[in-house]
Amino acid sequence: MRGVDGTIAITVPAAIDSGSAERFIQQFLEAARDDSSRVILLTGRDGVFSRGMQPSTSDAADLCEHLHRFGECLLAVRYAEKPVIAIVDGIAIGGGMGLAASADIVIASDRSTFGLPEALFGLVPAVILPLLLDRMRPKDCRMWMLTAHSRPASDALDAGLVDFVCPQEELDTVTARIVRQLMRIDRNAVPLIKRLTSRTDLERVVRDGVQATTAMLSNPTVSSALYRFFAEGLPPWERS
Repeated sequence: MRGVDGTIAITVPAAIDSGSAERFIQQFLEAARDDSSRVILLTGRDGVFSRGMQPSTSDAADLCEHLHRFGECLLAVRYAEKPVIAIVDGIAIGGGMGLAASADIVIASDRSTFGLPEALFGLVPAVILPLLLDRMRPKDCRMWMLTAHSRPASDALDAGLVDFVCPQEELDTVTARIVRQLMRIDRNAVPLIKRLTSRTDLERVVRDGVQATTAMLSNPTVSSALYRFFAEGLPPWERS
């Protein structure tokens, strides 16, 4: 809990598959129901916030299940009845970047990197796109998807994805300051603020993104390239 009273910390899966997504949802919902805490912190470990979805198979049905569970993770975070802070200290790419974007406040260390590599595999990050566009200008989001490389925290701050950037050794201090501000808010106002500032069709478009990505993954070339990258470390431009 980073030494801050009134918070509960959850470690984000470094690699998100259907199993880790399910465990994350259960931990997150328990934290949301915990009356002893007022603020939820999402943290990574070992220099990784999250690398996003990591398929354990190239089977399209299994990939669809992964996507479905991941979409539910995003919505659980977005509509939690407590403020959620994502503390990014390291790598946040693909779905990991989307998970950070679903939080109410994103704090990043200056060693953090962010990227959207999906287009390298013939994919569009349709599941996380509505949440990215909730924070980023469309032109910036489009450029990040088209160029596909990772960017420093300073670029993420300029694009609106991140709210605060600080040296790694100051993460606890900055987090504590933000938590103290959030603790002053009447807890009954939090869910109303979240709903009133969200697009009314957010749940639908996230789930539409699951269906759209499932359709993209029905292309065996795409699903195989994605699986081989995670299983063998083989980038798509080196596939035979």
